[in-house]
Amino acid sequence: MNKTELKNLLSKEIMKDVWITVKEDRNLTPVTDSIRIAEIFKKEHFDLLRSVRRMISELEEVDEVREHLQEHVTASEYISSINQKQPRYELTHIGFLLFLPYINTKKSRQLSARITIAFSRVSEKLASLDEEAYRELIRIYHED
Repeated sequence: MNKTELKNLLSKEIMKDVWITVKEDRNLTPVTDSIRIAEIFKKEHFDLLRSVRRMISELEEVDEVREHLQEHVTASEYISSINQKQPRYELTHIGFLLFLPYINTKKSRQLSARITIAFSRVSEKLASLDEEAYRELIRIYHED
């Protein structure tokens, strides 16, 4: 893969539903976020945030899940169109799968299949990178 192709893997605009980020452990990870999920499921972001928070609250009660929840559902912020910091969540594939029951409709099940396939495709691209391309992608991530 050339540098442009690697850089595209990091781009929300190009990758659409699922893109790659670098987690604290410096591993490349496919993710989506609450903004994109709200767009896909045609929900208000505020309502979707409430559902994510409900999921976190409920799943923190499950010992086997609690320790992994922060790894797969990460709170962050973005700058809104009116230049204000707003909350959002980044979800890994596992985080997204944990969230699905909180938006349970026929349409959500159909759209979740689409996103699950997108996670699979991005994961396959990531797995196909050799060590040099992997390191280059991390370097490109930190440049932007």
